[in-house]
Amino acid sequence: VGVSRVVFTSSKAAVGTLQHPYIHPDYEPVSESVQTNPYDVYGSAKLAAEVLGKQLAEKFGIDLIVLRLASTYGPGKTVRHGKVGILSAIIEGAHRGEPVKISSGADQKNDFLYCKDIAQAVAKAGNANLGGYHMFHIGSGKLSSLRDFVAVLQNQLPDSDIAIGDGLDYAGGGSGHYFLMDIQAARTMLDYQPLYDVERGVADYVSSLRLHAKG
Repeated sequence: VGVSRVVFTSSKAAVGTLQHPYIHPDYEPVSESVQTNPYDVYGSAKLAAEVLGKQLAEKFGIDLIVLRLASTYGPGKTVRHGKVGILSAIIEGAHRGEPVKISSGADQKNDFLYCKDIAQAVAKAGNANLGGYHMFHIGSGKLSSLRDFVAVLQNQLPDSDIAIGDGLDYAGGGSGHYFLMDIQAARTMLDYQPLYDVERGVADYVSSLRLHAKG
């Protein structure tokens, strides 16, 4: 088929809804071997693509690396992508000077993955000479609450009007799909090293929006 290697970006949605000890309050890191339980059509489609991709890769002798991404945010990712765009909606709304109101979820912790770390992971996967099929969880390596995320944003945009209610579910669907990706395999085999914690990611995002606004 003229292709020797494919990198497929999957999603934590393929993992789906988890139980203790992976969710609040324990947040044990979730490895690639965890039992999957997608909670929506998007997650089911991603999981199906993983399975089909593996079968096709084996049939045609193609190297396939699947990257399951944590909760992503960054310039260009907006609410048109669905619920997972809530982080970008908060940042871009605040940047435009709009009041941002989220009814609940400030206490929930999650693995927030910035777009530039995704780019790093994809580049390293594309250059990896591993052979065959491999799957890696890609995340930031740490948890942050939505409250902390918003606090960082308000440091960047002091005049912003953001109100987040207490609770553990800001995106809807229950608290079982907020968790920390175990990225040890990606660190070891891809030399993936996340560079953007929430502070750096939000600062870079806001800087990008300001630059774009200037034309």
